[in-house]
Amino acid sequence: MQLYETHARTVLKAIVYRILSVISIITLSLLFGASQQTAGIMGLVVVVVGTTIYYIHDRIWVKFSWLISKDAGKDLISRSLIKTIIYRTITTLVGIIIARIILTESTSTAIEFAISQAIVNALLFYIVERVANLIPWGRQVV
Repeated sequence: MQLYETHARTVLKAIVYRILSVISIITLSLLFGASQQTAGIMGLVVVVVGTTIYYIHDRIWVKFSWLISKDAGKDLISRSLIKTIIYRTITTLVGIIIARIILTESTSTAIEFAISQAIVNALLFYIVERVANLIPWGRQVV
């Protein structure tokens, strides 16, 4: 059994996730003392970098049918969890670099920011994965 997911589906998932992620990054930036302008810049950078990482990550996972239910052709919860952990690890490392460049001169504050972002966005990623799992559009088992 092989999972097939259209590029349009992957793009839609990336857009939905990215909207939620930008809202969270702007909110966190403001909570960490950034000006509205700096928070907006953080949001813009996250849109570009984060969406690119999300799309590539999701297209790689489409190549593997590991942990997909044989009867329904849907991701098992364990697959969604593993995808979330891998994606968040990559984006947290990138987030530290971005926060250090844009948000703060303090490496420790950049790490705190990136960890906070990782926790919030891991929850958002998992929710998007589980909701998308309920929608058959653009997905089929072949």
